[in-house]
Amino acid sequence: MRISSSAITFPRRLIVAATFTAEPIRPYLDFWLETIGLTHEVEVAPPSQVFQSLLDPGKIAISSKTLAIALLVRLEDWGLQSQGATDDRLFTAASRRRIEANLQDLIDVLTNLVAPEGPFCLLLFTPPSFDALQDLDRAKFCCRMESLARNHFKGKSVAVKENVDLLETQVDGSYYESHSDFVAQIPYSEEFFAQLAVSIARSLYARQTPPFKVIVLDADETLWQGTCAEVGPKGIEVDPERHVLQSFLRHQRDKGRLLCLCSKNDAADVAAVFEENPQMPLKWSDFTAKRINWQPKSENLHSLSAELGLDIDSFIFIDDNPLECAEVASACPEVLTLRLPPEPAQIPVFLRNQWAFDIPPSSKENGDRAQFYEQNQERELLKRRAPTLASFLASLDLETQIRPPGPSEWARISELTFRTNQFNCTTIRRSVSELSRFVEAGGECVVLKAKDRFGDYGLVGVVLFRQEISALEVDTFLLSCRALGRGIEHRMLAYLGEIALERGCERVLVPYTSTTRNQPAHSFLEEVGQSFDDLGGGGRRYWWLAGEASTIELDASRFPLDRGGGSSRGSPLPDAFPLTGAILERNALLQRIAEELADPCAVVEAVKSLKVRGNLSAPSCSTPPRTPAEETLAAI
Repeated sequence: MRISSSAITFPRRLIVAATFTAEPIRPYLDFWLETIGLTHEVEVAPPSQVFQSLLDPGKIAISSKTLAIALLVRLEDWGLQSQGATDDRLFTAASRRRIEANLQDLIDVLTNLVAPEGPFCLLLFTPPSFDALQDLDRAKFCCRMESLARNHFKGKSVAVKENVDLLETQVDGSYYESHSDFVAQIPYSEEFFAQLAVSIARSLYARQTPPFKVIVLDADETLWQGTCAEVGPKGIEVDPERHVLQSFLRHQRDKGRLLCLCSKNDAADVAAVFEENPQMPLKWSDFTAKRINWQPKSENLHSLSAELGLDIDSFIFIDDNPLECAEVASACPEVLTLRLPPEPAQIPVFLRNQWAFDIPPSSKENGDRAQFYEQNQERELLKRRAPTLASFLASLDLETQIRPPGPSEWARISELTFRTNQFNCTTIRRSVSELSRFVEAGGECVVLKAKDRFGDYGLVGVVLFRQEISALEVDTFLLSCRALGRGIEHRMLAYLGEIALERGCERVLVPYTSTTRNQPAHSFLEEVGQSFDDLGGGGRRYWWLAGEASTIELDASRFPLDRGGGSSRGSPLPDAFPLTGAILERNALLQRIAEELADPCAVVEAVKSLKVRGNLSAPSCSTPPRTPAEETLAAI
């Protein structure tokens, strides 16, 4: 089972280079990339060809193909005077200098390579040999080197994983193979090569699929042991495993995910636990919204979706009760429903193996998401007190800035093209490299940032357009749902009209492609549109004379004030989303990975089975045979 990739751009090439022989990883990469639906061409470089792979202009050709690079670095390999040396395994001052020099060279090469338009790179520091692991000085030194690289690339297009991250996921059995390391520079077991493949595939998946935005949690027997209504706020127990769970959830919130409570309880009993029990890492204020009542949890999830203005298929629901999970899975199949393991000892494993919890590199706007929704509650209070929509908008003191993007903003622009569904006129998705190619081909981009008296919305609007002979023709016109209903979209269109006037263009053209979710964009275009051309298949091209477009603004008197969470025009309607096959496939895939493929041993057996049945393609040689001896070996 695989996820439909029709709306997502995946790397078509994956280069793997290592300081050791990495060829055994190939069948496991093939297996995982096939499983998660990535079209790919995997190239595994010969041993110790890390720098050669990165500096080869024929391989790193990013102008015509999207590309991902996975670098597997075992630092002790760089400490050897020559590859395969047996008398140089001791950790000497010379070894230290060689490792430091090679690592600095790698940092310099990657820094130049991974410009915003460059390829995605994953740098995996793989575990040392047993001898190196038992040398405390060497272990501390390597830890410092790995931290140096991680800190240097923080917030950049290089994802860094340290060897302790990989060892934490290792199952029973030894990861290290001393004999094959000595004979063929193959230091790891089959199971560990399978685990390395998981790390690579998982990083690509997290980076290139729309992330979940909300985690909804039960209370009793989920966040703690015990029933708060029966034992009281100080009678419940936060065992070590649930302490791990709550700390994990706190980290998820800090990275931009919203936490919500959904519990069949009395609200006062649940609130008292957070206020009075000192064992709780989570606080009452960490939850953006709460539904503590006796209604079906599926109804509460739809209610939360409406309040937050977020699609319900971006929700994860966690409960210990199998009946509650079944009810939500049946009534809300768009939601990823996860049952908390009944055995507390399995909770850390559950958290570690669920890919849905992975957090891709995020912008500042995502990290501030929880804070934004807290500020939005203050906006809603102001709205309930305002007599009209016009007075509410006037009291916001809304400020907008429209301008070309800065160098550090392209990742956020790409992120918005993938995540914005409701107010997105064409829903064209673009990676950073594709955005770069659009601009290189003569396209232009402007972004919108907004703030009001309650806080900063951040970068929430994007317009991509081209100047034709007599018109500005829009390619992408989008606005984050957090900023809808405040007249910001009108300001964006008026700005295009001003550009058209300055350049002597007659018209502004905005195409619209109908999807299951972008009705708010259609409503806006119908509201302000003067004329349109029917493009067929639900598509239209709206157009305005440049002067008319430049004067567009929101007429707030035309719209009643919706006191339930947004203006009536353009407010989301998340209770009627059609269920798509891709969403069901996504949920089934994530469940299968967590339940069937979490153990690398299971992956090894699955790959062996596919090989026996002939369902897994044979690996292609990285370098064609050049001599009769090599031809014989390749045939074997």
